[in-house]
Amino acid sequence: MGEMYISSRWLLMIFFFFFFCIPIPLKLILSWWLPKYTEALNYLIWIFPMCLFESKAQLLGYTYFNSLRKETMLFKVNNISVAVSFLVTFVVVYLWHNLTLAIFSIVFLYAFRSYLMEYNWYKILDINCRNIILLELLVVAIYYSLNLVFSEHYAYIIVGFLVIYVGLIVFCKSRLMASLKYIRSSINEID
Repeated sequence: MGEMYISSRWLLMIFFFFFFCIPIPLKLILSWWLPKYTEALNYLIWIFPMCLFESKAQLLGYTYFNSLRKETMLFKVNNISVAVSFLVTFVVVYLWHNLTLAIFSIVFLYAFRSYLMEYNWYKILDINCRNIILLELLVVAIYYSLNLVFSEHYAYIIVGFLVIYVGLIVFCKSRLMASLKYIRSSINEID
């Protein structure tokens, strides 16, 4: 079960990172189509990593928790996430009155819940995936950095992230190939 989780995790990470190139063209198309919402669409780029964290939680976290009948642990994770959400929201919205920090806090809260789920999975399955978490956080940080540094130069952001993405695939090639091989063999065993 642990190897299946790790293999799925690696392949999903690479798959989801490809979609980090989509927000900028999507923003440009929607800004052209809906010019009154151009300012609001600027936040699309900043909340897009939320899709990575939520999709990972839905596809891996909830699936594994439910399949192994760990609903109580899932309940605890969700309760901790709600408590942290209330605290962060109160501080950012009511004390600091900062919309930009509120947007980033949403992404932070999704990441927090996703990694809290993973932490519990690593304990259950007795696996260590700190390197994939650090790699994922590094790529998200690079994504944000590219958007901050080249905020109006969209081509640089897209090309920069594509270079990072290809570099990530080359860097993780052996692990990705092992994951594909493992999942293929698991599917063949089912047939």
